[in-house]
Amino acid sequence: MARVAALITIAAGVAVVGFSPNRWDEVILLLPRGHGLHVHDVVGVVLVVIGVLTLWHVPRAATS
Repeated sequence: MARVAALITIAAGVAVVGFSPNRWDEVILLLPRGHGLHVHDVVGVVLVVIGVLTLWHVPRAATS
């Protein structure tokens, strides 16, 4: 069950990074050429990292 939750968390993080909501459009860090790191980028990356770490540490089901 934890593996499914981890995969859902990863998918949600990817969706947050891909979708640019106006309410989270605050720029945290300005980058060259008019680009910037936005809050929704950070939230999405954090969700993906949590999902990957969970997926990594959850033991696999025994198959025999």
